[in-house]
Amino acid sequence: MDHPYLNVSDAEFTRRLHHVTYGVVAPLLVTSGIVGNLVFLPCLVAPQRWGVTRLFLVVLSSVDMSIMAGLIPTLVRLAAPTETIDTEPLATYAAHVEQWLLTTTMCASVGVVLVLTVDRYTSVCRYVEFQRTQRREQARRRLVAVGVVSVVVSLPCLFNSSTKEVAGGWAVDHHRTGGWKGYIIFSEVVTRLAPMVAGLLLNWRIALGFREMVARAEGRRPPGPGQQRGVSVASMPSMAAMEERAVSEERQLIWLVAAIMVGLVLGMTPAAVTSCCLLYAERPSRALDVATALANLLEIANFSANYLFYLFFNKRLRKSLIDFYRNLFAAPEKPVTIVNG
Repeated sequence: MDHPYLNVSDAEFTRRLHHVTYGVVAPLLVTSGIVGNLVFLPCLVAPQRWGVTRLFLVVLSSVDMSIMAGLIPTLVRLAAPTETIDTEPLATYAAHVEQWLLTTTMCASVGVVLVLTVDRYTSVCRYVEFQRTQRREQARRRLVAVGVVSVVVSLPCLFNSSTKEVAGGWAVDHHRTGGWKGYIIFSEVVTRLAPMVAGLLLNWRIALGFREMVARAEGRRPPGPGQQRGVSVASMPSMAAMEERAVSEERQLIWLVAAIMVGLVLGMTPAAVTSCCLLYAERPSRALDVATALANLLEIANFSANYLFYLFFNKRLRKSLIDFYRNLFAAPEKPVTIVNG
């Protein structure tokens, strides 16, 4: 490598790579994620929006913001010029809390996307069951289950590292035992690979079910006024319009869920692969360092960009956002005063 920025020792190369990745690019992604979700959350929380789907989206945005907030101390530590930590409390946080917090929130975000996908699958492919189910109570139970599973799966992260005092401060000592390697593989399968495969299969089944739903709706569409007995001519256009509106709204939700799932797969697959590669890397490698940095950026971008999917892939959410802030900042109407002559 003849470039002056790259023609350095491995330690200096890693330091510069961390500076660019975690000191420049990642903070921009984190800031974008926090600001974007803060802009969307008031619109999603408004009670007239979309019922149970709104609940899933509110929880997803809240969890994504938690991920962004939890990343801030991690980015500060990784972008620092040295690996030593100034104080023991900060070292204790880095050793025992940091990875557990990030693993828990990321697992929860993946779980929320999966239960949102399951909700769409039930709506499209099991319509009768969907109508009979108390969706709000079921959604709450599923979200609680996602939270419990996320906390339990992440518990080993609390105990895998320890702190040690070194010259100039404190350092974190990670234990790379055989049991830890087994846990990492198990964790990657449970929190990343399995939900992604399940989500892709469900979205494929949703697409097929939605095609059948559209075909049935077109088959039930009245061929013309006066050609159906027992249905008034005045009610036919309104019935057709209602059904067409329902299909259109379902299509928008399906596009939104599919976009979130595709972003999840693109963002998390490289991170899962590099995590497993790091377990068995016998010596430092610049190629693996670069791959890990890029994978981490893709994963951060995925969690910070879900609000963009709300904006680009769903017309109703876009309109709701515009109406919410237009009404929020609109000038109050002046009262009309009637003067009796």
